[in-house]
Amino acid sequence: MEIIKQYLKKQGKTQGLITESPSVDLELIVVIPAYKEPNIIKTLESLSACSIRNGKIEVLIYINGSSSDTREVRRDNDSAYSQSLTFAKNNSTEALQFHILKNLDLPSKKSGVGLARKVLMDEALLRFQTLQKEGVIVNLDADCTVSKNYFESIIQYFEINPHLNAASIHIEHELSNPSIINYELHLRYFIGMQKLIGCPFAFQTVGSAMAVRTQAYAALGGMNTRRAGEDFYFLHKFIKNGTCGELSACTVYPEGRISDRVPFGTGKAVGEGEAGNEIMTYHPSSFTILQPYFNRVGRFSEDANTNINDDRITPFLERIKFKAKMEEINKNTSSQEAFIKRYFQYFDAFKFMKALHFLRDTLYQDVKLDFALDHYFEQLGESYYGVNEISLSVLRKVDKKQANEVRL
Repeated sequence: MEIIKQYLKKQGKTQGLITESPSVDLELIVVIPAYKEPNIIKTLESLSACSIRNGKIEVLIYINGSSSDTREVRRDNDSAYSQSLTFAKNNSTEALQFHILKNLDLPSKKSGVGLARKVLMDEALLRFQTLQKEGVIVNLDADCTVSKNYFESIIQYFEINPHLNAASIHIEHELSNPSIINYELHLRYFIGMQKLIGCPFAFQTVGSAMAVRTQAYAALGGMNTRRAGEDFYFLHKFIKNGTCGELSACTVYPEGRISDRVPFGTGKAVGEGEAGNEIMTYHPSSFTILQPYFNRVGRFSEDANTNINDDRITPFLERIKFKAKMEEINKNTSSQEAFIKRYFQYFDAFKFMKALHFLRDTLYQDVKLDFALDHYFEQLGESYYGVNEISLSVLRKVDKKQANEVRL
């Protein structure tokens, strides 16, 4: 537990925000940041309905806001806080405790979902540390519901996978309008194409659906404070070192609604769709071009000068000094296994995204979702039904099945 102790000391986290001591049987803490969330009780009711096999569980809700918020936003946050307090008082049990926190005056330059998650996760970490025990911290959002086996599935996942430190939890958006159907189809296509070409970091990284062990959380530096994309950067720390898996036994159901809280993601995509802007996505050929850099990595370990002879990507490789890096990795590794591990530390999710953007800007422009999905379904060997709920149902089943496959 020394790693956790040092992390908390570095963060200046010596006292908790919650005065009540945690139960000695605490196993799992769910943290929920809430900003402008009028329907937060729906989320809390969903958690209350979950079954609990053993141990104790806590839910920490952080009603947060900025010093620059309007009166209307502050009023909404105050209302959510009042409702949550009442709910916690009436629904906390010995097995499931709700704790409500509030700060509506965070510095405007620092406030946001990243900071809110960090405050909550550090608080959860401290509560486990006071018990001197390992635990699990789960992220959820205040516009989500969960399947009834949510708690049990997460606890069991970490029990039967001692080699994994984090999890990307299966999500299925509430299908309230066509825009959210299109957006989820895009997400599943994007990650699915990565899996087809052998990307070891092809995971959905959604802030409302991720979990982590406490010691690993501290060891990798905790949560970042980004205002958007915090989930991607956080979860990829574990994906990159091969300790993140996919948890498909339970499901998180985010609302498909318009939101202006972050500049991209579900809320932004739904708003764009409602405004009549069609979702565009990466061209399938871009993934095909990049496939050798995942399924032929062994060749680079045998010969640093291996050249795939594809002029379409050569300028990008020169930009990132690919050849020199292969020579360096070869020089400092004594086995193909060690080479591959070092290779993916270098050619990671961030470089992959840059490569996709390079190909988009120089060769293959983004395409309509229908074109991309038609290609993807053909590669899967599945019947394609168009950009609609039927096709989405197929991909949800495919993703649940693939989650059981070990890729790292």
